[in-house]
Parts: sequence; C-alpha cells; structure tokens
Amino acid sequence: MPYEAADHSSSTYWARVALLEAVREAQPEVLAELRASLPFLQQALPHLQNQHGQRLDLWRWDVMESARPHASVLQLRWAITAWAQKHNLNFDWCLTSAFYSLVHWNTNAESFKYGWSYDGFGHVAPINDAERKLAFELQDGWRPDIEDQEDFTKRANAAFREALQAYSTRIVSLMEERKQVKTRQKYKPFVDDYGDFKLLALRLVSRLGYKEILKKVISAQKKKKVKKLATYKALESRIRRTAKLCEIDPELLKQQMSH
Repeated sequence: MPYEAADHSSSTYWARVALLEAVREAQPEVLAELRASLPFLQQALPHLQNQHGQRLDLWRWDVMESARPHASVLQLRWAITAWAQKHNLNFDWCLTSAFYSLVHWNTNAESFKYGWSYDGFGHVAPINDAERKLAFELQDGWRPDIEDQEDFTKRANAAFREALQAYSTRIVSLMEERKQVKTRQKYKPFVDDYGDFKLLALRLVSRLGYKEILKKVISAQKKKKVKKLATYKALESRIRRTAKLCEIDPELLKQQMSH
C-alpha cells in the first residue's frame, strides 16, 4: 500500500478531484453553467493582468480573497459564488477549481470538452533517489564444482529475501520519521456504474434523496446480477464517508436536503 502525508492532504486533493469528475459525469450542465460566467472573467482580465501580470495564483487571490477587489473582479467573484451556491459546491477548493477552469477555457475554448482544470499536484514521498536505491550483492557466489545449482539458488534467494526485508524496514522507518502514513483503504463500489464519488455527487449536487439513489444502485446491481444488494443504511454510510474524504461535513448532506 502506498504512503502519503499524515495529514492526508494529497488524499483529500485527489478525493476532491474524483468528486468533481463525478459531478461532470452525473450533472454535465453544471460545467455548462459555469462556462456561462466567461464574460465576467473576460471583463476582469485587463485589471488582473495589469495588477498581477500572468501570476495565476495572484489572480485567484484577487478574485477569491481580496478585501477591496476591482468592480469587474467583484462581479466575477459573485458569478462564481452564485454558481457554486446553486449547485451545493460552495467550498473554497471548488471555487478555486472553478476559477482555474474558467481561465483555461478562456485560453483554449476546445479544452472545455475535457472538463475541469485543477491547481496543485499529487503527493510525492519525501525520499531521494539515493535512499530509494536497492543494491544487492551476494558475497559468496556460486561454486559449480562443489555446489548444486538448486542449493545455490535456495541460498541466493534466502540472502536476497533477507536483504529485501532490511531494505523495506529501512524505507518504512524513513516514512514514519517523515510523518508519512499508508494510504487509506479504497473501497470497492456497490456496482461499477455507481462509484462512491458518483453517489456523493448525486446526493450533494443532483440533490437526490437516499431512497432515489438506492433505487438506481439496486437497479444497476440487478442488471449485473449482483447477489448481495445494497441497503439504505450502507448507502448512507458510504456517501457520508466519501464526503469526509473530501473534507465536506457530512451534516451538510442532512441539513440542506431531505431524504
């Protein structure tokens, strides 16, 4: 199982990416409505470029955080925020992805068909090439004149397994020292057509009740001839757990939508 930072920042990042991709699949009109905000970006661009050059990080700060934004920037902020509120996606990380997506689509209109644009990168374990190197040398090699090949192979394999165990122990120790943990267990979906993030998208963005979602899942399971069908309790638990992976308060699912 791979390692990641103990604070799960990269795991959260990729969970959020997975959710937005699920939104694109379940509710493609969400992106189409976001694209309708492009005129506001185009109006704000002269100010952003004049103030910050081509620093997209500063553009994002101006649009999302500045306490005294230019009127054109404020209109863009309102447009993005209104879109996010409408679709239950009013989270800072989602607003950021929405902004970067608009910039990307404005630069290359054809890129819209590929969906969202994201900031940030995946996690890279804090270990250098020298530390990762695995070198094995058998001090006492094969003497064909006094040792059978089978006996030598057993001896060599045993020596390599011992060296490999020592190597693995060393790497694990380094990861622990550098506050890395094993990635969280990934869960098999109830059925291929309804992965966990799609279930969350249906609940959060499509605003479907748990019973409606359960009907869709069970229908798909029956087509696949799944023997053990999903239950209401298991479905709700899985959706809430997936929300936590994205650092979305599961209570939000209860507060804003009825069953």
